[in-house]
Amino acid sequence: MSDMATLSVRTPRARKTHHCSTCEQPIEIGTIYRRVGVVYDGQRYSVIEHIACHTLGVAAMAAWSDHYDEGYDCDLV
Repeated sequence: MSDMATLSVRTPRARKTHHCSTCEQPIEIGTIYRRVGVVYDGQRYSVIEHIACHTLGVAAMAAWSDHYDEGYDCDLV
């Protein structure tokens, strides 16, 4: 089984253009975004995403988890 650990969660203002890990669209200069540092299988990664993409992802997981008892299964839950 793979282990993942969160190292940091920050919400900086972009000083250069980044690409969102979720929607793959640009995060423009001056935009506040979410940056999460993680270690997965011994490798360090940064997840960079729009605040809105993160919010939508959390809402989607919450909606999905409401149906968890109906027989759906997922390794993430």
